[in-house]
This record gives sequence, structure tokens and C-alpha cells, in this order.
Amino acid sequence: MAIPRDFEPDEETLKEAKKFTSENPFFMVIIKPSFLGDRRPCIPLFLVKNYLQKTHIVTFKFGGGAWRLKFLHYTKYKTAVKFSTGWGPFCRECKLKARDVCIFELINKEDAVFDVHLFRCQI
Repeated sequence: MAIPRDFEPDEETLKEAKKFTSENPFFMVIIKPSFLGDRRPCIPLFLVKNYLQKTHIVTFKFGGGAWRLKFLHYTKYKTAVKFSTGWGPFCRECKLKARDVCIFELINKEDAVFDVHLFRCQI
């Protein structure tokens, strides 16, 4: 699934998501149409290097549910780390849509558990 050339995040949704603060490490992902298909978002390298060195499995918590996801290091690029197994079911079960914004907050560094904060696009 190709990303439309005119794909733009919803400014209001993005504005709300940018208000998020935490003492825990976190990162933001704007859901692109391709992330709901065969592509996967990247995990920031600083997070992997500083907090996820000992694992390739993370847990997402959202809305009372929990999902275990694997992530892969793409050695060809040396900077790309992407979610793999588990991303599709997470997207479907949480009903993610293009232009939604997710914030992944690392709440348990030892067990690699993330709280997911979802900002749904209203358009």
C-alpha cells in the first residue's frame, strides 16, 4: 500500500498529541495508511540503544488489553528498527486508522512494557 503523496497528519490531532508529557521515555507515531498494511513504523534508535538492548519483544498496553510485539533490527540500514510480529493484530484490535497518532510510553524498562496513548483523528 503506497502512501498517498498528499498524506498529511491531521493538525488538530497532532497538536493534542504534542501536549503529552512524561518522565518516562516515549515516542510518537503518526499512523500512515501503509502502517495498516504491510509496512511498519520505526522505533527510535535512542530508545532501543538505551532501554531495549536485552530484548526483541515488547508489550503494548491499551484500553485494558495487552499485545506482545517483536521488533527487528534491519542490519542493511543499521539505523532501522521496526515492529514486526504482532503489529497487525494490535492495529486491527485497537481500530487504528490513518492519521491517528500513537504515543508509546515506556512504563517498565525491565520488562519492556509500553502504555499506548491514542489520539484519534476526527476527520
